[in-house]
Amino acid sequence: FSAVMNLNTLTDGTYTLFIYANDTLNNFNNSVANLSFRIDTTPPNVTNVVTNYTGDGFNFTTNRKMELNATVNDSTTYVGSVVFSLDNGNGTTFNITGVRGGGVNASTYVAQLSTSTIREGYYTVRALTYDILGNRNTSETVRFGFDGTAPNVTTFTANFSNASNFSSRNVALKLEFNATVNDSS
Repeated sequence: FSAVMNLNTLTDGTYTLFIYANDTLNNFNNSVANLSFRIDTTPPNVTNVVTNYTGDGFNFTTNRKMELNATVNDSTTYVGSVVFSLDNGNGTTFNITGVRGGGVNASTYVAQLSTSTIREGYYTVRALTYDILGNRNTSETVRFGFDGTAPNVTTFTANFSNASNFSSRNVALKLEFNATVNDSS
């Protein structure tokens, strides 16, 4: 005996199919054969994508660690993987695989990025999340800028209104400083 069932009409969830058998003489089989299955067509839910910096943020070193974090849940099955895709707008995209943090049931996935391995500029981080059935969510992004170079000072001058003569009490002293400063990032 075989039967065909259209699963498109069912919503996401766990189902149990029970089979009872009667013959033509109305003999009923008391043993129940059942089969459980799960339907999941919804991608994982991403509620938070953030970057966390560690190290000294006040100097111009590029030797810092950055954490990429995503909070991911799947209500029907389980999260299979989280990949952080980084793009700095120049066509070079690279991926870092996130690792589940804080125990088996934790929903936070973390990836470490060393700032010494990336170029200066603005980055878009997209969390690519997959459940165990291959459903994918790519809707959540976060942007950050990385600048590891100090500003460049090309000129620095001082202008005096009285020709650098500080001895005269009759002339008002006006001291003006000028600097030309550029930052590529």
